[in-house]
Amino acid sequence: MAQSVNPSRRTYRAPQRDAAAARTREAIVVAGADAFVRLGWSGATMGCIAEQASVSIKTVEARYGKKAALLKDVVYYAIAGQVVDVPTAPRESITAMKEAGTATEMLKLHARHVRAIAVRSAGIFWVAEHAAQADEDAAVLWSQLLDGRRFGARWAARTLLTKSGLPRSTRQSYAEQVFWMGIEPATFRSLTLGRAFSPDQFEAWIEDFYVHMLMR
Repeated sequence: MAQSVNPSRRTYRAPQRDAAAARTREAIVVAGADAFVRLGWSGATMGCIAEQASVSIKTVEARYGKKAALLKDVVYYAIAGQVVDVPTAPRESITAMKEAGTATEMLKLHARHVRAIAVRSAGIFWVAEHAAQADEDAAVLWSQLLDGRRFGARWAARTLLTKSGLPRSTRQSYAEQVFWMGIEPATFRSLTLGRAFSPDQFEAWIEDFYVHMLMR
């Protein structure tokens, strides 16, 4: 006689394994984010990341294989604020900019949006840019990040052109260049590290920059 199987037991254990795997992945990504920013691409070895995450190096290597794959997860974590497979901009932020009634209001919201992402991701973007010079897979990741930034600048420019109060002479290509400078991670690093700006001061500076460049 065939042995009976308890389906409830099987479905109970699978979610536990999935949850444990998710916790392990998050621990590795969080440890990687800290190690990459502190130690740089070369200094942050898989071994030191494993130690910081309190897992074995075999666990890290089994999950990611190459360091560039882990860097990709860390970058996505920095952009989204959580461990995700594909990063997306916060829906509330995008909706607010779409629904903004005036150009000035949208620029204020965009500055707030840039600040929220830059605080989390500027450091790891710096690592990714330098990693691209030393690793082929990291170079592919960096190219994808640049494409994403171009899309973001283009979306912001197109959305801005639909708002009231914007000077009629404003061209989309020019607006894209302005937004590109706003979302450039190096802008955040330069102002916060070089000029000791707080995140609040950075947001205010970006908003003033937008208004000066696009509303006059």
